[in-house]
Amino acid sequence: MPLVFITGALVARAVGPEGKGILFLLGGVSGVLGSLFSFGLNAAAVYHYKQNSLSLGEILAVCFFLSGLSMAVASLMFVIGANVFISVFMGTAETMTFQPVWIWLTLATFLLGLMSGPVTGLLIADGDMKLYALMSIYGSFLGIGLTWLFALLLAWGITGVLLSQLLTALLPIIILLNWMIRKGTVARLELTRRAIREMLRIGLQHYGLSLVAIVTKRFDAFLISGLLTVRDAGYFSIASGVFNIFLSVPRAGTYPLIAKMASKDDDRLSRSNSLSRIQFTLMLALVVVFAPFVLFFIRIVYGEAFLPAAGAVWLILPAIAGANLCVTTSAYLNGLGQAGRGIPPAIFGSVFQVITALILLPRIGVEGSSIALGVSYLITVVLLFFVTGRRELRLAEMSIVTEGDLRFVLSYLAGVWRGFRPVSPW
Repeated sequence: MPLVFITGALVARAVGPEGKGILFLLGGVSGVLGSLFSFGLNAAAVYHYKQNSLSLGEILAVCFFLSGLSMAVASLMFVIGANVFISVFMGTAETMTFQPVWIWLTLATFLLGLMSGPVTGLLIADGDMKLYALMSIYGSFLGIGLTWLFALLLAWGITGVLLSQLLTALLPIIILLNWMIRKGTVARLELTRRAIREMLRIGLQHYGLSLVAIVTKRFDAFLISGLLTVRDAGYFSIASGVFNIFLSVPRAGTYPLIAKMASKDDDRLSRSNSLSRIQFTLMLALVVVFAPFVLFFIRIVYGEAFLPAAGAVWLILPAIAGANLCVTTSAYLNGLGQAGRGIPPAIFGSVFQVITALILLPRIGVEGSSIALGVSYLITVVLLFFVTGRRELRLAEMSIVTEGDLRFVLSYLAGVWRGFRPVSPW
């Protein structure tokens, strides 16, 4: 979390509100492409790995094959229709001299991320936390160093930020290759029709969710820049960044939870609920502590130029509670191989988000987008509990912390302090 704050601070001070708006729009482009071409392979890889229904060689062969096809199609589409592509996604960026190299750097980073996508989930499912920590921690430090070098020291601005992201995206590729060599998988890659069919059977359910999530996660950037200004998009990017940093805690538990639910253990539901309760309580505590210091935080981390983002940050904090429950519930369904059950709630939530944003943005500014996000997650989480049924998931069992949860957290922290790690309940 602190490393992400440092990177965000460096970027904000290097490019200012307008530059942050441009980067927010470019992040929207990357998010749209990621949703269109991922096919849900990351979740499918973890599911089949824990189910032992496909070999690791089959799983990775399908991921590389479909990712390669997606990379070729995405690149060809952009080469053929580059001007249209830039006009559609960046047509509102009239307040700065837009450089086509920015979209090329964004595309290249996206393609590297697409190829290395399965590595995070598979490392966690395999229990190789050393490599996972190496990728996460060293990746963050690498990103900070490159951002400082290119964006601040060399003063390359947006180009420097995007170049640092591209070079940082090479690390997961190296980690994946190292892990494959250690597992002896390189020589056992095997592409079969059955493997493709099984990976897509699970993956396409998650793919449907990711397509709907385009609206929740990325469409707000284009709405704000279209209805307001790119500078306003830069302000909202601060609120969105804070939201995503808080949500990194439940997202970090997504792959372990998918792996646990796919393992067919008898206690998987109780452990899923325990994870949800601990994360939900932690999120509420962090939000309550953080809320009074929003203005101070923005001034110190991002600078005086970003103080107009304070309202959007305050109003986005309530959405964290609903988002936490959505992430946990979606991971639960993914682990059961039933991610498709979450698509209707996600659709309804996204529709209400767009409607609310269209109504509020012209009237109250970027704060309207924060409110719309909260409405979206509230509707989605209510409908998720409805579609899963009372016999599966209950709000109280997923949100109200128990004495057993507190005992585990205290024993875990005591164990870490003494130098060993107790067994996780999930």
